[in-house]
Amino acid sequence: MTRQNVIKIETLTFDYDEIEDRILVSANLYNHLDEVNFWLTRKLTLKLLEAGTGLIEKTSPVIAKTPTEHRAAMALFEHQNAEQSVATQSFPANISKENSIELSTDPSVLTRLDIGYKAKQYKFSFFVAKQDDVIAISLINCKEFHQILALIHKGALHLNWGVQNQLFMPTDNEPYTLQ
Repeated sequence: MTRQNVIKIETLTFDYDEIEDRILVSANLYNHLDEVNFWLTRKLTLKLLEAGTGLIEKTSPVIAKTPTEHRAAMALFEHQNAEQSVATQSFPANISKENSIELSTDPSVLTRLDIGYKAKQYKFSFFVAKQDDVIAISLINCKEFHQILALIHKGALHLNWGVQNQLFMPTDNEPYTLQ
C-alpha cells in the first residue's frame, strides 16, 4: 500500500474475542469511509497500555500543570473522567464497545502502532504484517486517547491478560481519586 492509499480513521469500535484471544479494533465501521479491521494481540496490547499511559502523562496539558507529587493522581482523575464520557457523549472518534460486529473486511493482525504528539493531537499510524508502509492513520485528542486506552484495558481485563485493574495508579499504589 502506498502513501496515497492510507486510510483515514474517524471511528473506532472495539470487541473482545475469547476464541481468538485478541481484541478486535474496527475502524470506520459505521461511516462512509473505507473500513479496516485489526486484531490487537496480547503482546502489542500490553506494550500499548504501558507506552500510552506514559505518553499521556508526559503530554497532557492538565497533567503538565500539576505539581509533580500529584501528577499520578491527576492522570488517574483525567482518565476516569474520559472513561465516563465513553458512555455519555459522542466524540468525533465515536469510540464504543460492541457485542456483535459484522465486518465487511477480514481483520489483519496489527504488528505496529506508532503514536506521535504534535499541536495537542495524537497521531496513530497503523501497520500490518508484510507491509512496510502505514495502512491507516487517526488524529485524536487527549480525551479520546484516554478512551481508547480504557477500552483496550477493559479488553485486556476481559481476556485475563494479567493487567492491573486500574490504569494510571498513583506511585504509592494507594488508589484514590481527586474530587
